Amino acid sequence: MIMNNINNSSSNGNFMKNVHLEFVQNKKTLLLCVLSIWALYIFAGFCMGWKGMGGGTAEIITFSIMAMFISTIVASMAFSNMKTKEQRIFNLMIPASVESKFFTRWIAVVPLLFIVLLSGFYLGDFARIGTRLMEGEALGSNYMNIINPFCFYTGYGDPDGALICCLAFGSYFFNQSLYFLGAILWPKLSFLKTFAALYVLQTVCGFIFMFNYNSFALSFIDGHGITTLWIIASVMIMLTLTCYCLAYLKFKNSQVVYKLF
Repeated sequence: MIMNNINNSSSNGNFMKNVHLEFVQNKKTLLLCVLSIWALYIFAGFCMGWKGMGGGTAEIITFSIMAMFISTIVASMAFSNMKTKEQRIFNLMIPASVESKFFTRWIAVVPLLFIVLLSGFYLGDFARIGTRLMEGEALGSNYMNIINPFCFYTGYGDPDGALICCLAFGSYFFNQSLYFLGAILWPKLSFLKTFAALYVLQTVCGFIFMFNYNSFALSFIDGHGITTLWIIASVMIMLTLTCYCLAYLKFKNSQVVYKLF
């Protein structure tokens, strides 16, 4: 029991030291990244307010598309310090466990980035409202209300709101996990390579589906739409977790001489 407590304390200490090391080494880059994301949302909100647009579904969808795009770019840079031989040697020599190094990046890219993007939603909305106030529009109208993306993604109280939420956020995290996995598979030009690989995969799957359309058992979907959507949401969650596990295994087996497999 004592030895287990010592090992757990050592692991926690290594993790926090690794977090501190990563923050110190990348402090300027992280700060610039966060400020750039927020500035992009504020600029988008300013443009919407100046033109009298946004303030509803269109704004939430626009901000969501921005979040999806930003999340894939950031995820593709999660292992940017593995691009060169020298960087890999330095990373492998850091006195911290593989788990500590991996989860430091995962926490930064997945939950913390999500919080930054969610903050961007509200900063952009405040910028839209502030711009309209400067234009002379009075408070009280529906346009001047602060948006709530969670209400939108739960169907505004729809009985199937949980399903809508799972599909929306499931697609976000699944798409991001693909680029997170791609970041460790091919650190150089990761975003472009992952995008190209997914494009080819989607094209091939599309052709397979078209040429075998009649052989697919699509009759199950008729009358079972909700069940089918729950299955899709469950599959996305499972694939997301699979991508994280594969990324961990690839990172764990990383060597100085880089090999794809």
